[in-house]
Formats: sequence, C-alpha cells, structure tokens
Amino acid sequence: MYNMIYDIRIGNYKLAMVEQVTITKSVEKLSDTAIITLPGTAYNKALEIKDKIKRGDSVTIQLDYNKTWVTEFEGFVDKIKN
Repeated sequence: MYNMIYDIRIGNYKLAMVEQVTITKSVEKLSDTAIITLPGTAYNKALEIKDKIKRGDSVTIQLDYNKTWVTEFEGFVDKIKN
C-alpha cells in the first residue's frame, strides 16, 4: 500500500491522521466535494472533534506528487457525522 504525503487543514487545525479521503471533482455539478474520514481513536483515546471542527470551517487538501504540492480541494465543512 502506498502512503500519500498530505497536508489537510480544517479551520485552525492540521490533521495528523486520516483514515480515508475521497475527493470528487465534477463538471456536471456546480461544486467539488471532499469526504474526510478520521479514525475514531488515537493512542487509545477517543477523538473529540465536534468541539474543534464546526460547520463553515475552511478546508484545504494538498497532496504531494513527487515533491510538488498540489491543492486538490478548497472548500468549507458542510456536515460532521459520527
């Protein structure tokens, strides 16, 4: 499995761990979407993100392709699911 080098920022936070990221870009829809799945626990402690991340916070997803950073998504938090 390949580990992608990423820089994902939501509001004032830089994510250190992600479980999965899905970015959908479409010319048929008016906007692109990104779904960021975070792990439920880290270091045997439950992650409490609802106190830190809010609807409307800015989201930036950058990926490293052979030492070239590309911004793949810029937007805002719409929903937070458990």
